[in-house]
Amino acid sequence: MIDLMRKSREGCTFVTCFTDRGELTGVLYSNHGNRHLVVEHLSSGSLITVPSENARPATDEEIERMWQHVQWAEKLHESERTIVDGMSSTENDSRSAPLLQMATSRGMFVAEAGGFYKVMRNGRGPALYLSRNCRRIDLAGFSVEHPLLYSVDEAEARWRRLGRVRAQALNIPADSLESLWVCCLDALPVS
Repeated sequence: MIDLMRKSREGCTFVTCFTDRGELTGVLYSNHGNRHLVVEHLSSGSLITVPSENARPATDEEIERMWQHVQWAEKLHESERTIVDGMSSTENDSRSAPLLQMATSRGMFVAEAGGFYKVMRNGRGPALYLSRNCRRIDLAGFSVEHPLLYSVDEAEARWRRLGRVRAQALNIPADSLESLWVCCLDALPVS
């Protein structure tokens, strides 16, 4: 058994392990009876269990490369968060508010569901899902003909994990959003 505790920095033990995804360097998370190690891959945040014979102390070069990957991952995460924050700003509220107002003025039930607004006639049954950024509409439990909508059969919905979605509009142009939304609201059946 190699002495994994001798290679540490800032109180952490760094190891390089050999996995089916290649060579990974991370922080030793736990040692299970010298048979298996749990290693935290810092740039992805995942925990990896490897046999102890597939791990060795990380070299200084591997540790520096790992920190570089962590910095890249942090920059990527920060840029994604900036995009999401920008998308979820008042700009989205100003686009979705009139659409949701149309639904509530017709007596429909509106609820937040993850990254979507869910619209139903009476709180159950067929539903419309409007993404918060107003770029996607899913029709669950029904379908309607419209040039921007494409049909989703049951097999595709199961494969894409869309549940009861039977039609979808993606990347909706801003100038077509309201007409598509009205068409979908008019077609939403009563369960």
